[in-house]
Amino acid sequence: MNFEELRLSALSKADEEPGDEIIDQVVYDAINHGYRLVATLVDHQLKPTTLEYSEKILLPDDFHSIVYIKHQDIQLSDNDYYISGMYLFITNKDFKHDGYVFDLLYSCYPEPLVEDTDIPVTREVHDYLIVMYGAYNVLLYKKRYNMAEMLFSEFTSMVGDGADES
Repeated sequence: MNFEELRLSALSKADEEPGDEIIDQVVYDAINHGYRLVATLVDHQLKPTTLEYSEKILLPDDFHSIVYIKHQDIQLSDNDYYISGMYLFITNKDFKHDGYVFDLLYSCYPEPLVEDTDIPVTREVHDYLIVMYGAYNVLLYKKRYNMAEMLFSEFTSMVGDGADES
């Protein structure tokens, strides 16, 4: 489904019609937020990159979480580094050398959907989750809490507890 179809499906699931400026904005934002959740928690979007050592290493703008970080085929453990904000700090003195290069594989946030014809990078089988999250937010806005809670419960059961990190 493209972005327009995702929005229209979410509105339909919430028993709403397009055309209300505020509800249209709610569903626009909710579809993108649901898309980010699905892309980082369910259908992991991964990217490789290389980082050069410094005391404070700036992570990519689309960074979500580390899958692995290696230096010369030696994988660093969770005890060898920590993340604070958008920075990676190497704590193991064996890896704290100027000129060291690290291979990073990370889970990334996708670019937001903007145009009606934009298509999510997640697999199509997960479109239902994105629609469900959009409908949940519309129902919250409309103060239809019982229906919203049912959708959110179904969404979290399929996505897992990571959906609470929104």
